[in-house]
Amino acid sequence: MIPLTIDPDTPSEGERLLFEQFAADDSRPDWTVLHSLDIARHRRQLAGEVDFLVIAPGLGVLVLEVKGCHRLKREHGLWYYGGETEGQSRSPFSQASEAMHSLRERLTKRESSLSGVLFWSAVCFPYVDFTDQSEEWTPWQVIDRSRLAQRPVAECVESVLRQARDRAAELRLA
Repeated sequence: MIPLTIDPDTPSEGERLLFEQFAADDSRPDWTVLHSLDIARHRRQLAGEVDFLVIAPGLGVLVLEVKGCHRLKREHGLWYYGGETEGQSRSPFSQASEAMHSLRERLTKRESSLSGVLFWSAVCFPYVDFTDQSEEWTPWQVIDRSRLAQRPVAECVESVLRQARDRAAELRLA
């Protein structure tokens, strides 16, 4: 884990939960998990942030956006987290994908050998079951309360990356 401890001022209960789960799981000693990674050169906005960046040798790199709300509603293209009365038009899947592409572009420009590494994104809803469907994401890009109850977060991440590798192979991508 980088950093080794979570900032006590981290406002997201969901991020704190996942941080603790990643930190307690020693089943993937070759993985590196970064929490709250700032992206100075974001492709869509002035700057951005990745909740969790999981580097899994042999599998790939996963940008994981965490939405730690206890209630979630999607209505008329807007996302309502918790008790919010004003919805957000940008989905967490877009947020994760844009951060992933920003990071990948920057890293592959700096180190061309990384262009063969699989980069993917997913969203975690640790406190809600999320079964909504859309063309914007695939169901296997969702880690929700039910999935986290069935298996550790590292297994959930590994499952996403394995399915992403299968999808990339179908499309003949890196």
